[in-house]
Amino acid sequence: MLFLPGGCHAGQPEHIGEGLNCDKHYLSLMIKTNDFSRLRTDARMNSQTANVMKGGDPMESMLAYGDSNTWGLIPGSSPYQRYSYDIRWTGILERKLTNVRVLEEGLCGRTTVLEDRMRSGRNGNDTLPVILESQYPIDFAVLMLGTNDCKKVYSVSPEQIGRGIEQCLDTLERYIGKEDILLISPILLGDHVWRSDKDPEFDRRSVAVCKGLKAIYEQIARKRGIHFMAASDYVTADERDDEHFNEEGHRIFAEAVYAKLQEMKVLSHDRKHGAG
Repeated sequence: MLFLPGGCHAGQPEHIGEGLNCDKHYLSLMIKTNDFSRLRTDARMNSQTANVMKGGDPMESMLAYGDSNTWGLIPGSSPYQRYSYDIRWTGILERKLTNVRVLEEGLCGRTTVLEDRMRSGRNGNDTLPVILESQYPIDFAVLMLGTNDCKKVYSVSPEQIGRGIEQCLDTLERYIGKEDILLISPILLGDHVWRSDKDPEFDRRSVAVCKGLKAIYEQIARKRGIHFMAASDYVTADERDDEHFNEEGHRIFAEAVYAKLQEMKVLSHDRKHGAG
């Protein structure tokens, strides 16, 4: 149940305004703009409201939105195989966090905004609103996309991929405050990822395009006032396919994301005690 300004309440965001005795103008504005970020701001102003927003559940929720490196694809596997939850970076991270549920939303082939003609549902910004509403409320989010945008079929530049990730950020910021969003540029593609025994959906140009994403994403994060880290600062692609995290990569990446979340002070304990 959500407690809203004026003493009103509602069960879910899509039901806001049904049978309520409250500020109708306020509710109408949220519905028209599809912007629930104000609810989160109001909720954090007092712990009672925040607890009620979670339906009495003391756990917070973190959305991990990404592609096959969030899904946990085992490098070189064909057909695709997936690491178990205890090996994936999302599972490791959840074990390290206190009272936080990690919402895994990784999909092989997912792009920022580009359409895959061979596989439907890969446009990340198209599916993001549905996921945000089905999982609402979400306390903070990690966004890591861009690798698949580098495929030769799309023939885009780092700057164009950056514009795609900004559209995803526009969507996220309608539901989550920018101070609670972590943008991550992906790991680098290996120099031989394009080979027929690895992933020929990429080519040599793809490798160069991927190398340009870190600087573009960092600039976007700075401009928008959101948090940033580069996966390539911590993890390299496994040599089996030059594209995906191996087991050690998942462990290292989970540790890096955990440290960044502490630095961001998005966790309840860190906000309360000012821990870093």
